[in-house]
Amino acid sequence: MPTKSVTILLVDDELDIQQQVAKVLAMQGYRVLEARHAIHALQLCKHYSGPIHLLLTDVVMPYMNGRELATAALAVRPQMRVLYISGHYEEILHSKGIDLLDKATFLQKPFSPSTLFQKIRDVLGHGGLNPRAEDTATLT
Repeated sequence: MPTKSVTILLVDDELDIQQQVAKVLAMQGYRVLEARHAIHALQLCKHYSGPIHLLLTDVVMPYMNGRELATAALAVRPQMRVLYISGHYEEILHSKGIDLLDKATFLQKPFSPSTLFQKIRDVLGHGGLNPRAEDTATLT
């Protein structure tokens, strides 16, 4: 699936990180919907008329964590895939009661654009594509 036909719902409560990630995703050709918190993300899930292929969400956020958001969002859009991102290490997440059952759907901050693109392709099932060489700077 070409990136131009992929819509990503990006949820991060840190505005600078959200803007930076949204920019590199858009430059790669992804359609990006942005939400600052889970409640806004759920509204987009319910009201956005097109498909949303991937929920790219921070794990630790106000109102509800990324895992809770994913559960609620998948109830509305069961075909959507989920990729979690966090600057918190797994032990800290676990101590907050957040267990990410599938390590394949988790990306530790900071990460490079090429690492992000590869992880997105893996989660969406398009792992064979190669990132551009210039996508090696660290994002977060």
